[in-house]
Amino acid sequence: SSLGREFPRTMLEAAWRSQLLKLNVTHFGAAALRAFCEGSVDYSGAFTPAQVLAETRPLIFATPHYGAPMVGCVALAHLMHRRKTVNAFYDKERYGAEVGPFLERGGLRSAASLGGLAGVRTALRALARGECLAILPDAFDHVEQTLVVPFLGRLLRVASGTAFLALRSRAPIVPAFAIPRRKFGLCITLGTPIDPACINADDESQALFTLTHLLFARIEEQLRLAPEHWLYWGVLPQVSTPLGAAPLANPQLIEALKVRFRALPPAVQDIPELELLLE
Repeated sequence: SSLGREFPRTMLEAAWRSQLLKLNVTHFGAAALRAFCEGSVDYSGAFTPAQVLAETRPLIFATPHYGAPMVGCVALAHLMHRRKTVNAFYDKERYGAEVGPFLERGGLRSAASLGGLAGVRTALRALARGECLAILPDAFDHVEQTLVVPFLGRLLRVASGTAFLALRSRAPIVPAFAIPRRKFGLCITLGTPIDPACINADDESQALFTLTHLLFARIEEQLRLAPEHWLYWGVLPQVSTPLGAAPLANPQLIEALKVRFRALPPAVQDIPELELLLE
């Protein structure tokens, strides 16, 4: 396991690299940012830059708090330059003064604040115009609309905004992980898109759960490969509960839940963690 005795040192080194990269790049002007994106950013993963550029639909880039996500958003905006506009969806009230000017120099448009309905409408209008969106799906502060998904052997409460925007716009979600390189620069890992059109669910709440679970399963895969870059390890105990920590004592309730589980659509039944809860 990567989470051994060496993990604190590895995590500290990863945080130092991310901070050093961010401190330098966020002071670049527009021309220097373009040069950085052209000469110091690599791409890896199942979804190639050529496939990104060939996609005719709008895309939602889900960029968790992993490595240097805001620098990654600028690199993605540069990748999409002259093809599609990329909008950033983040908490402007808290981070606008710090992040906004940097994103604008990097070619992004600031869509809206993280929590407001006006922001959701603005983001949906951008997606309807065929534009793309970069959003941080693992934001745990000021979470209003939430649901619970299995994550790293725990039940995690997360915002449903990314899945909601994908469902309403039919835009595929592309997991994107921006990892600082050992030499000054960035490697962006792009995961296979999660297509909301492939979700078979009876109602929107089930579809939201399934999409969110699929996204966080992809994030979990990346964390198991290289956990040291995630910025929220310290927050995880406060926003999650160990699976099976508080077993249900009422046999009738358990049986009713089992009946309900068996009635769920196949796409939801395929999530093994749901059955774990009823054992």
